[in-house]
Amino acid sequence: PLEGFQVCRKDTKIDPDGQDGANLPCKFCVRYKPADTPDTNYVVIKSNDPDNESKRVKVEGQTDPGDLQVTKPDPTCLDFTAVEEVGATCTKIVKLYNNGTGGVTVDRPKLRPTTQKSYSVDWYKVDAATTTGACTYTPAPNALIPASQTQFRLDPGDSVDVAVTYNSPGGNGESGTLVIEYHQPFAGTAEVQLCGGAEKCNLELSPPTGTQLVFHGNVPDVKKKTLVLMNKGNGACTVNYVRVPDDLQACDVEGSFVVNPPVNGTAVPAFGLVPVTVEFRTDLDEKFVISNCQVEVSYVDSLTGTEQFPRINMTGHRGDFEGVDLPVAVPEALPLVEGEPFVKGVPFTLDGSGSTTGTHPIFEDGYRWFVTAKPAGSQVFLNEQAGPAQTTVTPDATGQYEFRLVVFSVSDDGKGFFFSDEGVLKLTVVQ
Repeated sequence: PLEGFQVCRKDTKIDPDGQDGANLPCKFCVRYKPADTPDTNYVVIKSNDPDNESKRVKVEGQTDPGDLQVTKPDPTCLDFTAVEEVGATCTKIVKLYNNGTGGVTVDRPKLRPTTQKSYSVDWYKVDAATTTGACTYTPAPNALIPASQTQFRLDPGDSVDVAVTYNSPGGNGESGTLVIEYHQPFAGTAEVQLCGGAEKCNLELSPPTGTQLVFHGNVPDVKKKTLVLMNKGNGACTVNYVRVPDDLQACDVEGSFVVNPPVNGTAVPAFGLVPVTVEFRTDLDEKFVISNCQVEVSYVDSLTGTEQFPRINMTGHRGDFEGVDLPVAVPEALPLVEGEPFVKGVPFTLDGSGSTTGTHPIFEDGYRWFVTAKPAGSQVFLNEQAGPAQTTVTPDATGQYEFRLVVFSVSDDGKGFFFSDEGVLKLTVVQ
């Protein structure tokens, strides 16, 4: 089987006259089922011909794409901040509409596991459903899509209603995230932030906790990597500091990492982000080879009123990779239609497949995308573990975006990991 394609004939004997045993031309077919983009591959024909044991036939597939549009009644998050009384409920609708020329298959919408306590989700076929006021949804009879149905197909022009119900736990409330995964036919994910109770900060770090920042540098290099402070809440976050702690448990080579410029008393606006630059210093007098370290963030959790101190692990390699060429990250963006501009609400593909290998090949899931700048009001966040070369983004505001890509390769014995510098991609989204 090939990605997107399947060959349905094999082990065929061809007679000396160039035909098969039934005295007919030897034929095979290739079945095409869109799986990912780009849909280009090769059928490899192997034989016992001593002069030409292998031939390749290029295969390309095209399909009419769907175009999933996600709309909500509130301009930023799905806003339940006015629902403060304990036990009070409110239902709001997120509408999924297929604006493309092909079909879209939508997986059953789900909530992030940490936000299942105060929220519930149902989805409905759009059939004379009505909305009364800001918090009431009355679906038509038999419009509910049953819980046993895990996917729903939208033909061009079709839509479906996702009903999000908030059950208030009290004034402080709870915020959350609605996740919508779809295939049009290429896989994508849309997220809708849910804001419940009083305005609050919801700070996450990129890379995710448990993922390292890895640096490779030779004297006298100063290598730089980016840590992103992401506020997914509907209220501003105040970051007290971002620093490398001075305790021995945090960094085994003092001064090998610094935050430059320093970050102190920085406000991260609602749904905003702040990129932070961390430098790996290789020009120290110490003859260290590897330095393991941490960077610490201090902020106040507005929900609990307590100060939080998340840390990200870092590893710096100085000179222990001599003779190894590092991979190079080459980020690109592929619009839905080649040559067309990037348009608000229209998904596009971030593509790192043009990245170049070094001494060792790039790992199959050795691509990590993240966003470092976006227009005010945008709720686009990327905070993924390393994965495949491509990921889909749906821009939700016009203006300038900046995405970055890091790739890594693995040695033949599977023990050595070699990380690229960050590749930077800037693009403009129009209305």
